[in-house]
Amino acid sequence: ISLRGLPIEAAHHQLVSTSGQPVDLALSARVHTLTGGNPLFVSELGRLLAEDAAAGTPIGDAWPHEVPATVRALIRRRLRRLDSTTQAVLHAAAIFGREFPVAVVAAMVRAPAMTCLDELQATRAAGLVELSGAPGRQRFVHALVRDAVVADLSTSEQVRLHRAAADALEAAVDRDVQPAAIADH
Repeated sequence: ISLRGLPIEAAHHQLVSTSGQPVDLALSARVHTLTGGNPLFVSELGRLLAEDAAAGTPIGDAWPHEVPATVRALIRRRLRRLDSTTQAVLHAAAIFGREFPVAVVAAMVRAPAMTCLDELQATRAAGLVELSGAPGRQRFVHALVRDAVVADLSTSEQVRLHRAAADALEAAVDRDVQPAAIADH
């Protein structure tokens, strides 16, 4: 059985119900994009919205501003089940954003691409990563998963990984890499 996330209308209803707040459709669309419609993640963001509203925090275009602690805890739990090599691949992948190039991630962790593919298979089995429609690329199942992985990296580890990404992109055989992609890291 292939389970999919809630459609945007149902996610909007759940967000309103969980938060107890009126929710703009644009915000519901953003939450839907971040969560992929995952009912658990939508509920957790609804609870965060309720907390922010109770604290008088304005809800703007950038909201949600953080990954809820409950979501981070769930993702940490899944990560702990993975071996250290697989975790290192996942950390490197998270630096790129929701979608990432497998060959560059392999170069970042100094592993053959085939080894990296095996490690990513374990992350797919854990429900963290999925195949992308683009050749040579994979992606996190939800933007919140990627955000939670990055949030648990120390600042020095993030800097080290960004440097490794820039070096790997610069050394890439694929000359289609744009200087802006290197500069992003």
